[in-house]
Amino acid sequence: MRYSTRATYLLHDPPLGILELLCDVTNYHSTMSPSTRIALSPMDNVMPRFYARLIFCFRTKPNSDPYYVCDTLQKGLERTCKSLPVLTSKIFEKKPSATDSAKGRLELETNFHWVPNIVLNNISDSWDYDDLIDAGMPQDSMDGNVLFPPAFTPDLDAGAPTFVAQANILAGGILLSIGMFHSAIDGTSGMWVMKLWSQHVRQLQNLQDTGPSFELAAESHRTDLLTNYWKLEGNVDIDLDEEHGNKSTEDLWRLIGLNPLNTDQAEFTLPSETEHAVQDAPEMRATVFYFSQSSFIALKKDASVESSCPRSSARGSISANDALMAVLWRGIIAARYPHPQSQQEVHAILDTTMDGRADFSSSLPWTYLGTLIFIVTTRMALSTLVNPETPLSTITMAIRKSADDITKERLHAAYGLATAISDYTKVTFPFASFIPPEICITSWIAWSLFDLDFGDIFANGGQPDLLRVPRREFDGVCRRCVVLPLQKGGGFEVSMSLPKEEMLRLEKDALFTKYAKVVCH
Repeated sequence: MRYSTRATYLLHDPPLGILELLCDVTNYHSTMSPSTRIALSPMDNVMPRFYARLIFCFRTKPNSDPYYVCDTLQKGLERTCKSLPVLTSKIFEKKPSATDSAKGRLELETNFHWVPNIVLNNISDSWDYDDLIDAGMPQDSMDGNVLFPPAFTPDLDAGAPTFVAQANILAGGILLSIGMFHSAIDGTSGMWVMKLWSQHVRQLQNLQDTGPSFELAAESHRTDLLTNYWKLEGNVDIDLDEEHGNKSTEDLWRLIGLNPLNTDQAEFTLPSETEHAVQDAPEMRATVFYFSQSSFIALKKDASVESSCPRSSARGSISANDALMAVLWRGIIAARYPHPQSQQEVHAILDTTMDGRADFSSSLPWTYLGTLIFIVTTRMALSTLVNPETPLSTITMAIRKSADDITKERLHAAYGLATAISDYTKVTFPFASFIPPEICITSWIAWSLFDLDFGDIFANGGQPDLLRVPRREFDGVCRRCVVLPLQKGGGFEVSMSLPKEEMLRLEKDALFTKYAKVVCH
């Protein structure tokens, strides 16, 4: 077990024996044994190649030893790696060869020596946990340059670790910052990682679990599962007209989160670890909003289809999440276009993320560890969307219909496009722009992360108080909206970053603030 440390100032002298653990791991990784590289799935390859980052806010018990806490977290992580070999892996970009001319394809190499080492960062002299909690855990305090390991841009030639972690020691708490490489671990599989990790940490403390233990299906690790099940359904490989981008299948391209190949669209830019804004990017403002349980219930009721509104042919009734997407979409676009009469012919676009595990194949384990994210796209005339006379139920039903239109056949057709790409370096992403009237909303509301239990090493029953994303992570790329997981009391937060003038309008929007309240900036 080895740690890296970013700070020389310590809360107190570490206990005997842990000084040897606070060392750089460069020499350690030089002893890696060779192993076989495995091709990642087409859906892994079409994902943006960056780290999905999340900050878990834990209060520590009075007089607890933060180094013991971090030591226990590290030991639990090592146990987790034994059941999740993807955590002891690196991602490489395969180079074209005489036998395989494909470009930009990713491979995964696993080595049991590559156990992630939790970086320790002691900032307790200047950061107080209670003060941050009292201020709402301000988004502008969540500096990714401080709270995450340095050099966060993935190096696909040297190999990008699939999982990184940093424990930031505060006076009275720990901010546990997690980064998962998005081409190997998506939100759902990331949730499995955290559940197994917390389970192992509890077991190290000899705590008796009151709930059932979490176990992965045996096939969950296999990167060839998707293609195997896709072919078992009778699907066959296709040839792409890459020269013309296959624009006739634009909706299918969007389903896998891409523009048609060779379209004149802005390329995705990795979030900058130095936070330097792109020259043409507007000044941004970050805000965290809170939806209480009662306001969430009221929102669904208000967005439900009224008796005077004919039902569509949608397969299911609206969900509370549909209603949430409606009020977020309408609010964000209305804040951007305060005078929509000049936009009569323009269509606003909503992109929402969808976990494809349940619909792709009934044989696919629900604990599948690769990425399987699809994008549901909803379009509506901009003037209709922001019109105060448009019922929220109309917007909600449009979103529900778009989701219901995503059948297994459409998922398989879109997957066929992903398998046929011969040059993944050419892919571009429709949401990576400030120009179109479009917003991509990532919803983590279904992730059960507030019931994680790391045991007695933390206060609050071993559970996180709050979750945060790094500040200004995509400010040079696009507007951002992330729905954070549902809290134990039934409420939840939404982290949003918009151009400053748009955010100021949204914070005063009568319909939006009927349900959402500002927590912090």
